[in-house]
Amino acid sequence: MKAFLEMEFHRAFRSAGFRLSVLCGIIIAGIDFVTFFSTYKLLADEKVVAQAWIGLDYQFAYNSLFFLLAPLFATFAYAGSYFEDMRSGYIKNLMIKVSRKEYFFTKYLVSFVSGAIVVAIPLIINLMVCMSFFSLRIPEKLRGLHGGANVDAKCLSELFYSNTFYYCLVFILIDMIYAGCIAVFSICIADFTDNLFSTVTIPFAVVTLSSVILSDLECFEKTNSNLSIMVIINPMQVSITTGLTMILMPVCMSFVSILWIFLKQRNKDIV
Repeated sequence: MKAFLEMEFHRAFRSAGFRLSVLCGIIIAGIDFVTFFSTYKLLADEKVVAQAWIGLDYQFAYNSLFFLLAPLFATFAYAGSYFEDMRSGYIKNLMIKVSRKEYFFTKYLVSFVSGAIVVAIPLIINLMVCMSFFSLRIPEKLRGLHGGANVDAKCLSELFYSNTFYYCLVFILIDMIYAGCIAVFSICIADFTDNLFSTVTIPFAVVTLSSVILSDLECFEKTNSNLSIMVIINPMQVSITTGLTMILMPVCMSFVSILWIFLKQRNKDIV
């Protein structure tokens, strides 16, 4: 089991999909920083990390672009490996060495971790670069120094105004959890697709479409919280999201995927 787990992690982190996803995320985050710095280089002393970090930079389109593509980065990293194992017949060789339970547990764990890391790396690098050039001082509420989280009713607003750095770290962790859950979803749908492209893009399409629908439904008025995943994972918080919603959404996503994988690993006709 341990050897198989190490092999899968090694396979994930050395995969072209993982490297390409990380690279694309870093490029988007890098362009955002360069654009912000070149625009405000004469006012650098007046700017703060809460403005410059891509997670809170509302002045340019790269925030929206990154969090729009984040689900795709997560699934493209390694989540399609189960489909590749089935298509190539490699899964038959693996089943000789490990049980079905061990195989699916490993696939779930490695897909979750790789999807989480591939989204976190660009955010962390961008945050570190921003901290090297801009102040970490507490944002001022009334000067319009930042977007999104400046509304007191929004989740984690107290943390935002007391320690912006911790606020950024908490949201990076939130994004990692959601990215991992989305990546695992690719394992669940692999049995219903006939090509790798569909396996890694359908979760992205589902998240995007559901986010658009949930943003417009009346459930916001009843729950006082936006249920759109695209809104929840964005630290800028363009709409109100409660802490309970942030917790329940990945719990529900994880429950569905774990249940499906549990039922799948009991099926002897796996290949």
